[in-house]
Amino acid sequence: DLAGALQGFDAVRAEDPGFLPSRVYRAAARALGGGDLAAARAAWLAVPPEAPEPPDARLWLGLGILLADDEGGPAPFRLAIPEFDAARRGGPETARLAEAALAFLRGAGAEAESMLEGVPGWVPALLRGILACNRTPLALGDARVIADFTTVLDEGPPALWVWNNRGLAREM
Repeated sequence: DLAGALQGFDAVRAEDPGFLPSRVYRAAARALGGGDLAAARAAWLAVPPEAPEPPDARLWLGLGILLADDEGGPAPFRLAIPEFDAARRGGPETARLAEAALAFLRGAGAEAESMLEGVPGWVPALLRGILACNRTPLALGDARVIADFTTVLDEGPPALWVWNNRGLAREM
Protein backbone atom coordinates (compact mmCIF):
# COMPACT_ATOMS: atom_id res chain seq x y z
CA ASP A 1 0.00 0.00 0.00
CA LEU A 2 1.03 3.62 -0.38
CA ALA A 3 1.73 4.19 3.32
CA GLY A 4 3.97 1.12 3.44
CA ALA A 5 5.83 2.20 0.29
CA LEU A 6 6.43 5.67 1.71
CA GLN A 7 7.71 4.19 4.99
CA GLY A 8 10.10 1.98 3.03
CA PHE A 9 11.46 4.91 1.06
CA ASP A 10 11.82 6.93 4.29
CA ALA A 11 13.78 4.06 5.88
CA VAL A 12 16.19 4.01 2.93
CA ARG A 13 16.59 7.79 3.18
CA ALA A 14 17.32 7.50 6.93
CA GLU A 15 20.11 4.98 6.21
CA ASP A 16 21.61 6.99 3.35
CA PRO A 17 20.23 10.56 3.06
CA GLY A 18 22.21 11.12 -0.13
CA PHE A 19 20.63 8.18 -1.98
CA LEU A 20 18.65 10.07 -4.64
CA PRO A 21 16.49 7.22 -5.95
CA SER A 22 14.68 6.99 -2.62
CA ARG A 23 13.57 10.61 -3.01
CA VAL A 24 12.64 10.15 -6.67
CA TYR A 25 10.66 6.96 -6.12
CA ARG A 26 8.99 8.32 -2.98
CA ALA A 27 7.75 11.25 -5.05
CA ALA A 28 6.57 8.83 -7.73
CA ALA A 29 4.68 6.77 -5.19
CA ARG A 30 2.99 9.92 -3.88
CA ALA A 31 1.84 10.97 -7.34
CA LEU A 32 0.85 7.57 -8.65
CA GLY A 33 -0.82 6.73 -5.37
CA GLY A 34 -3.15 9.67 -5.63
CA GLY A 35 -1.06 12.15 -3.63
CA ASP A 36 -0.18 15.74 -4.37
CA LEU A 37 1.09 15.88 -7.95
CA ALA A 38 2.49 19.42 -7.56
CA ALA A 39 4.57 18.38 -4.55
CA ALA A 40 5.71 15.23 -6.34
CA ARG A 41 6.76 17.31 -9.36
CA ALA A 42 8.78 19.62 -7.10
CA ALA A 43 10.54 16.60 -5.55
CA TRP A 44 11.41 15.18 -8.97
CA LEU A 45 12.71 18.49 -10.25
CA ALA A 46 14.83 18.93 -7.11
CA VAL A 47 17.05 16.04 -8.19
CA PRO A 48 20.29 17.63 -9.46
CA PRO A 49 20.58 17.49 -13.27
CA GLU A 50 24.03 15.89 -13.03
CA ALA A 51 22.66 12.93 -11.04
CA PRO A 52 21.75 9.80 -13.02
CA GLU A 53 18.11 9.86 -11.84
CA PRO A 54 16.54 12.87 -13.65
CA PRO A 55 15.43 10.95 -16.78
CA ASP A 56 13.77 8.33 -14.56
CA ALA A 57 12.20 11.10 -12.51
CA ARG A 58 10.77 12.70 -15.64
CA LEU A 59 9.34 9.32 -16.72
CA TRP A 60 7.64 9.02 -13.33
CA LEU A 61 6.33 12.56 -13.60
CA GLY A 62 4.88 11.85 -17.04
CA LEU A 63 3.16 8.74 -15.69
CA GLY A 64 1.83 10.75 -12.76
CA ILE A 65 0.35 13.28 -15.18
CA LEU A 66 -1.32 10.53 -17.22
CA LEU A 67 -2.93 9.16 -14.06
CA ALA A 68 -3.59 12.44 -12.26
CA ASP A 69 -6.96 13.81 -11.42
CA ASP A 70 -6.99 17.54 -12.11
CA GLU A 71 -9.90 19.32 -10.44
CA GLY A 72 -12.30 16.47 -10.98
CA GLY A 73 -11.18 15.50 -14.47
CA PRO A 74 -8.15 13.95 -16.15
CA ALA A 75 -5.10 16.17 -16.52
CA PRO A 76 -4.49 17.09 -20.14
CA PHE A 77 -2.23 14.42 -21.58
CA ARG A 78 -0.27 17.05 -23.50
CA LEU A 79 1.29 18.18 -20.20
CA ALA A 80 3.15 14.86 -20.09
CA ILE A 81 4.89 15.37 -23.46
CA PRO A 82 7.86 17.43 -22.16
CA GLU A 83 8.34 14.98 -19.30
CA PHE A 84 8.51 11.94 -21.58
CA ASP A 85 10.67 13.87 -24.02
CA ALA A 86 13.19 14.56 -21.22
CA ALA A 87 13.00 10.91 -20.09
CA ARG A 88 14.17 9.75 -23.54
CA ARG A 89 17.67 10.82 -22.48
CA GLY A 90 17.74 8.09 -19.82
CA GLY A 91 19.05 4.56 -20.01
CA PRO A 92 17.72 2.13 -22.65
CA GLU A 93 14.77 0.93 -20.56
CA THR A 94 13.67 4.44 -19.55
CA ALA A 95 14.13 5.70 -23.12
CA ARG A 96 12.05 2.83 -24.53
CA LEU A 97 9.20 3.46 -22.10
CA ALA A 98 9.31 7.21 -22.80
CA GLU A 99 9.28 6.60 -26.57
CA ALA A 100 6.25 4.30 -26.19
CA ALA A 101 4.44 6.92 -24.12
CA LEU A 102 5.23 9.60 -26.69
CA ALA A 103 3.97 7.35 -29.50
CA PHE A 104 0.70 6.94 -27.58
CA LEU A 105 0.44 10.71 -27.07
CA ARG A 106 1.01 11.26 -30.82
CA GLY A 107 -1.90 8.93 -31.53
CA ALA A 108 0.31 6.08 -32.72
CA GLY A 109 -1.14 3.45 -30.40
CA ALA A 110 -0.12 0.48 -32.56
CA GLU A 111 3.49 1.69 -32.58
CA ALA A 112 3.41 2.13 -28.79
CA GLU A 113 1.94 -1.35 -28.34
CA SER A 114 4.66 -2.95 -30.45
CA MET A 115 7.35 -1.15 -28.43
CA LEU A 116 5.87 -2.55 -25.19
CA GLU A 117 5.07 -6.07 -26.42
CA GLY A 118 6.59 -8.64 -24.08
CA VAL A 119 8.43 -6.07 -21.94
CA PRO A 120 8.20 -7.25 -18.32
CA GLY A 121 7.51 -5.06 -15.30
CA TRP A 122 4.73 -2.97 -13.90
CA VAL A 123 5.57 0.26 -15.77
CA PRO A 124 5.24 -1.33 -19.24
CA ALA A 125 2.10 -3.08 -17.94
CA LEU A 126 0.71 0.30 -16.84
CA LEU A 127 1.42 1.82 -20.25
CA ARG A 128 -0.24 -1.16 -21.97
CA GLY A 129 -3.26 -0.63 -19.70
CA ILE A 130 -3.42 3.05 -20.61
CA LEU A 131 -3.30 2.07 -24.29
CA ALA A 132 -6.09 -0.49 -23.80
CA CYS A 133 -8.30 2.13 -22.15
CA ASN A 134 -7.79 4.53 -25.02
CA ARG A 135 -8.38 2.14 -27.92
CA THR A 136 -11.48 2.25 -30.06
CA PRO A 137 -13.17 -0.06 -29.40
CA LEU A 138 -12.05 -0.50 -25.81
CA ALA A 139 -9.88 -3.57 -25.29
CA LEU A 140 -10.62 -4.01 -21.60
CA GLY A 141 -12.08 -7.53 -21.78
CA ASP A 142 -8.81 -9.00 -23.03
CA ALA A 143 -7.16 -11.41 -20.55
CA ARG A 144 -3.77 -9.77 -21.25
CA VAL A 145 -5.16 -6.39 -20.17
CA ILE A 146 -6.47 -7.88 -16.93
CA ALA A 147 -3.07 -9.52 -16.36
CA ASP A 148 -1.30 -6.20 -16.98
CA PHE A 149 -3.52 -4.36 -14.50
CA THR A 150 -2.89 -7.15 -11.96
CA THR A 151 0.87 -6.78 -12.49
CA VAL A 152 0.62 -3.05 -11.80
CA LEU A 153 -1.38 -3.66 -8.62
CA ASP A 154 1.01 -6.40 -7.43
CA GLU A 155 4.30 -4.65 -8.22
CA GLY A 156 3.65 -0.91 -8.50
CA PRO A 157 2.30 1.82 -6.26
CA PRO A 158 -1.45 1.76 -5.68
CA ALA A 159 -3.49 3.80 -8.13
CA LEU A 160 -7.25 4.07 -8.02
CA TRP A 161 -7.35 4.30 -11.83
CA VAL A 162 -5.79 0.83 -12.12
CA TRP A 163 -8.18 -0.75 -9.60
CA ASN A 164 -11.14 0.80 -11.40
CA ASN A 165 -10.07 -0.26 -14.88
CA ARG A 166 -9.13 -3.79 -13.86
CA GLY A 167 -12.67 -4.10 -12.46
CA LEU A 168 -14.12 -2.82 -15.72
CA ALA A 169 -11.92 -5.20 -17.69
CA ARG A 170 -13.17 -8.16 -15.66
CA GLU A 171 -16.79 -7.16 -16.34
CA MET A 172 -16.39 -6.95 -20.13
